Amino acid sequence: MCHDNDCNDRNRNQQSNHRRHRDNFNNNNNFRDAQQHRDQDLNQFECLKMSMLDITEEAFQEMVKDKVKVLLQEKIGQKVDEIAEEIVDYYVKTKESELQHAKNADDLDRNLRKKL
Repeated sequence: MCHDNDCNDRNRNQQSNHRRHRDNFNNNNNFRDAQQHRDQDLNQFECLKMSMLDITEEAFQEMVKDKVKVLLQEKIGQKVDEIAEEIVDYYVKTKESELQHAKNADDLDRNLRKKL
């Protein structure tokens, strides 16, 4: 999970470039290749750092959410339970009524077909 959508692709490209630059540096001791080598290490480090910070932020938000749930349950849990019970009772009655209405409509259809 990276902070940048293109970061993983960039890392793959950088890794192959990194190897090439490292090999060139080892073979030629070229300052420019050494600088590119360090730059790529920094880019990979920055991406890794941002990924870890993203994960930490998500964990923090989840922790806060869990704490809020606990406190809400302690402070108003009973009231929410009562409200939820009323809503469920209403929903069940509505569904029972709908099912009865559908059954009545089916009975009507069946009786009409017999008459026709």
